[in-house]
Amino acid sequence: QFFYLQARDPLLVHNSTIASFRGVGQAFRMQRVAYPALAYAAAAGQPGAIPWTLLIVNLIVVASVTAGFAVYCRARGWSGWWALGVGLLAGLLTGTVRDLSDPLAIASVLGGVMAWGRQRRWWAASLLTVAVLAREPMGFAVIAVGIDALIRAGRARGRRSGVSAQIIRFAWPAVAVPAAVFVLWHGYIDARYGSNLASSSLAFLPPFKGVADEVRHALDDPSRRNAVWELCYLALMCAGIAVSVVLAAIRASPGALGAALFGLLLLVLVFGDPWSY
Repeated sequence: QFFYLQARDPLLVHNSTIASFRGVGQAFRMQRVAYPALAYAAAAGQPGAIPWTLLIVNLIVVASVTAGFAVYCRARGWSGWWALGVGLLAGLLTGTVRDLSDPLAIASVLGGVMAWGRQRRWWAASLLTVAVLAREPMGFAVIAVGIDALIRAGRARGRRSGVSAQIIRFAWPAVAVPAAVFVLWHGYIDARYGSNLASSSLAFLPPFKGVADEVRHALDDPSRRNAVWELCYLALMCAGIAVSVVLAAIRASPGALGAALFGLLLLVLVFGDPWSY
């Protein structure tokens, strides 16, 4: 319903849109303009079509990222069926049926990191810009690309004169463009909202406290099935965090660095309900 609301007014032109978000305490969602803007564009200005375009955009995104990952797998000699591990992710399926921005954010951040790995910097810049405007935590992927560029520049220093500077010049669009667009959009919505939206929406806990709270919540759940489900999913989540950190330590690629940053963020988040995982 929140993305439907913004898809009717993606640029937040009408004060009633701002008031509606503020009234239900969901103003932070205004940061995620990419998905409702695409749905608005696909609806060609027809409000009655927006419920359909919200669904269609996500279906296209999930199909595209699955097909894209199948090609990626085949190019590396793996079975294309591994792509189902991406296309059937719970976050993608849940985001699709609930009209959320997660599928677009995940697909664009994957595409952006892959484009950067293939040295297509403007594709990387474009896709990462969509990603940060779909969900603000996707900025970690931009940071990961910046760290990767600095590592490459550091390794090149001393080998040949000017190589380090060339790497930085090559990398700047993939880092600066999404960062600048993100800051500009935030400045705009802060002006429309009347206060700093980012600072009003941030909520973090000491490391592991959110996870520990969820473990206690699961153990107190009267339904054994729910408790087992929650504990299993928390265990999978923690295993994913550990693997991402190990991968980043072994080889500091943009994908591994981004995964580690996303994983570590989970340790300080406030969980609202099991869907938050």
